[in-house]
Amino acid sequence: MLEKTTCQILLIHEKYSLGNRVNLPENLLGKSVMYLNDQNIYAQNYVDDISEELVDKPMAPTKMDIIFPEKSDRNDMLKLIKKMFPEVDALLHPGHKLTIVPKGVSKWSGVLYLADHLEVKRTEIVSIGDGLDDMEMIAGSGLGVAMGNADEEVRKVAKWVTRSNDQDGVAYMLREFFRKQHPIEFLQKMNMLK
Repeated sequence: MLEKTTCQILLIHEKYSLGNRVNLPENLLGKSVMYLNDQNIYAQNYVDDISEELVDKPMAPTKMDIIFPEKSDRNDMLKLIKKMFPEVDALLHPGHKLTIVPKGVSKWSGVLYLADHLEVKRTEIVSIGDGLDDMEMIAGSGLGVAMGNADEEVRKVAKWVTRSNDQDGVAYMLREFFRKQHPIEFLQKMNMLK
C-alpha cells in the first residue's frame, strides 16, 4: 500500500535497515532526517521494490519510518493504516514523518520492561525526550524532562524543561540534577519542578 504512494519508506530491523529508492528532489533531505538519530553501525540498504526484496529475503522490522512529500498525504495514510491494520500503532512526528510499530510497542513500554527487570520503581525513573512519541514516557516517569526544542504538547507533560538540543540540554539537565542529587519530592517542594 505504501509503495503505491510517493514516500520514502525505511524498514528498521535490529541488524540492518531497508529503504526504497524514491525519485524525489527531497530524497537526500529525507534520508538525513530519517537517520539523524540512528546508528550508523549496521547496513542501510536501498532497493527499487521493497515488496520484491521481502519476498526474496523476509525480515520482521521493529519499526517503519515513512516520510511523505506533503503533510496531507501523511494524514490520509494515517487514517487508512488505523482503519486497515489494528495490530499496529502509527505515530505522528512533526513535519511529514510517520512511524509504524507493533501495537503496544513504545519507548515507555521498553523502559518499564527494563525497570521491572532491574527492580527500579517508576518514581525513580528519569526520562528525557523531545518528540511526540516521548510524551507517554515523560509523563509516566518519576522525573520526565522535555528538551527546550520539544513541541508544546511535550513540554506540558514534563516536570522539567531543560535547554534545547543546540544548547546541550541533556548535559545541562544531567549536570544540574544529578550533581545535586536532590530527591524529586525535594525539588517539587522547592518549586523547582512544575
